[in-house]
Amino acid sequence: MPVAEINYLAVLVAGVLSMAIGFLWYSLVFSRAWMQESKLTAKDIGNGPGAGYALVTVGSLLQAYVLAHFIDFTNATTWVQGATTGIWIWTGFVGTAYAATYVFSKRSLKLWTIDAGYFLAVLMAQGALLGAWV
Repeated sequence: MPVAEINYLAVLVAGVLSMAIGFLWYSLVFSRAWMQESKLTAKDIGNGPGAGYALVTVGSLLQAYVLAHFIDFTNATTWVQGATTGIWIWTGFVGTAYAATYVFSKRSLKLWTIDAGYFLAVLMAQGALLGAWV
């Protein structure tokens, strides 16, 4: 198996970028719609996710690390090529997995759009950053 050349600083920044997009996506842009579609209230959420942030941070870094491998393996060396790689990863793995889960759990198309759309935005942004930062 080929070995990827990984820029660990770029992976770290891409992980932080994912967290920043998540904050904007779920706290500012789609907070009301997401809570409504998730059938959650402010009381359900409490004082914030707390320990959940640790898990999300590790997941964001792991996602960026794995995406960096795909960026290297596809020889993406521009932000456009990196973003395109992110779109393909989302299309083949994230969007389809979320669709299956949301259909069988009878969640709304609107909630799928919010949640899966977040990962599309993240994978495109991370891919663009990792592709450009070679």
